[in-house]
Amino acid sequence: MVERFVHIEKVVGSNPALPICYKKQNMFKKIITDSPLYLFWAFIFTVPFQKRHIFNLATARINEVFTEWQVISIYVSDILLILCLILWAINLIFYKKEATQKIYRIYLILPIAVFIISLISILANYSTYLDQSVAIYKIIKLAELILLFIFIIKNINTKKTILISLSALVASGVVSSIIAILQYLKQQTLGLTILGEPLVLPILQNVAKIVLDNGNVVMRAYGTFPHPNVLAGFLLANLIFALALVIYISVNYGLNKPKYRLLTILISFGLILEIFAFIFTFSRTAWIALVIALILFFILIRKQLVLAFKNIKESGFYYVIALVVLAIIFAIASQRPQITSRAAISDQHGDQAVTNRAFYNKITFEIIKKHPIIGIGYGNFVSKMQDFTNQKIAWWQYQPAHNIYLLIWAETGIFTLLSLLAIIIIISYQLLVNKSFFNLASFCVLVAFLIIALFDHYIWTIQQGQLLFWIILGFTATKIDKQKTGN
Repeated sequence: MVERFVHIEKVVGSNPALPICYKKQNMFKKIITDSPLYLFWAFIFTVPFQKRHIFNLATARINEVFTEWQVISIYVSDILLILCLILWAINLIFYKKEATQKIYRIYLILPIAVFIISLISILANYSTYLDQSVAIYKIIKLAELILLFIFIIKNINTKKTILISLSALVASGVVSSIIAILQYLKQQTLGLTILGEPLVLPILQNVAKIVLDNGNVVMRAYGTFPHPNVLAGFLLANLIFALALVIYISVNYGLNKPKYRLLTILISFGLILEIFAFIFTFSRTAWIALVIALILFFILIRKQLVLAFKNIKESGFYYVIALVVLAIIFAIASQRPQITSRAAISDQHGDQAVTNRAFYNKITFEIIKKHPIIGIGYGNFVSKMQDFTNQKIAWWQYQPAHNIYLLIWAETGIFTLLSLLAIIIIISYQLLVNKSFFNLASFCVLVAFLIIALFDHYIWTIQQGQLLFWIILGFTATKIDKQKTGN
């Protein structure tokens, strides 16, 4: 060993340039090996912002009216994710980084099956698309989402990586909440086009709003999302993860040290902002889904919850819990007329939510009846829906079915739906073996999303919803290595 060291020392001494080259090579290798994670965390933070470039603005139309469902676009989040995946691929090919963990083969087989069957549905219906380039875009987007799922399982596998990932998501949730709250209080857009904020005003026809009993119109909070329901789904995930972070800190680190007290206060303050923004979305389905998810979460972590309350009691941190509870009470009390109006299940004051969902489902059943195996083509529902109803569809009614299980079946056939459900079932089963705290938190968010999926489509059709759905799938499926805890 000593002789080897002397030999290296002689070689280095005889060639002074060698150590510099060696350091540069190591530095380059470190940049390549570490950059996928940093890009992933940057990507996580940009998920809520819909800043994008649309490539086919002039042709994204149905019956000469612009429609979102015919758009080909690239988002800032897409660019960061693609760079992350490219550098990860380079890392695997040239450096074979050992930090990535093994993945259950079924987590590769089933997503690939979803992709292949969706591709077959496109090829079988290729001539029926209004724009074939849209079909190609849709299948590329699906491949991107599946690679995101695989990347998370392979790389977000330590407490450090999962904590940073969730912190980035919660931080973006706080920013989104501030925008949503200000937007709701002003009842107009803030002009943050740099973040992709939509142009929303109560007087605009297709803006989500509430009509009160006294005739006043109140615009629901959008944030930087295309619809308040999508913002609600994003905040639902953030509320559970923020709560999970507070519980995790109190159980594992305690609240007596100043840095952990400060961190808990900051997260709790963010939690309060997210509660207000969540209520201002007035998304009924998300409200119900959150309650169910929280009940499930508290049952699954009941032991940690008891310990967390014990540590909170010992550290005199009751005032934080009191502030959160008071925030919930105040938010609900201050919005009582709006909440009462939204609490009605039936349509009222021009709210066509129930009627439209029934209408879309009726069309979906007609499509499934005629195309049960292959479907009418991935992403082809909106452009073909008029073919399956005698009712004249208004321009604003061109939307996907508000039930992703039926939508997937109608577009890509029964086998795609079964493959996706199999992924969810297997992930849920594996969770019983690997009962990691953050896996359980992600699972509860996933359950909430599966409930929302019965009444809305955004986790399958809209950029932020799609990303969030596959991120949550990955967070639930990843196996956190207890030997590699990180700091």
